[in-house]
Amino acid sequence: EAMACGLPVVTTNEGLKSTLGEGLVYTSDDPKGLALKIKYILRMPYKAHDVSGISYRTEKDRLAIGRVLRETIIEDHNLSRLISKLVLKMN
Repeated sequence: EAMACGLPVVTTNEGLKSTLGEGLVYTSDDPKGLALKIKYILRMPYKAHDVSGISYRTEKDRLAIGRVLRETIIEDHNLSRLISKLVLKMN
């Protein structure tokens, strides 16, 4: 939901590394790693982030990254795609 809103997330989902970059993915058995990732997000300057290896320094750039995250979720995790995956699993 956060990515669909264009917000940064912290996750253990290795499949999102290509979208989020290394900075926001941690291993599930690493509570210290989780704490560091949360601190990273909380300390992110409002107008200077680095997500998925893309640095941006202006509000316009931040909004562009938000759109990329949202589009990724809409394209890769929509209902039609889920139904297709379920049908493939059932066959």
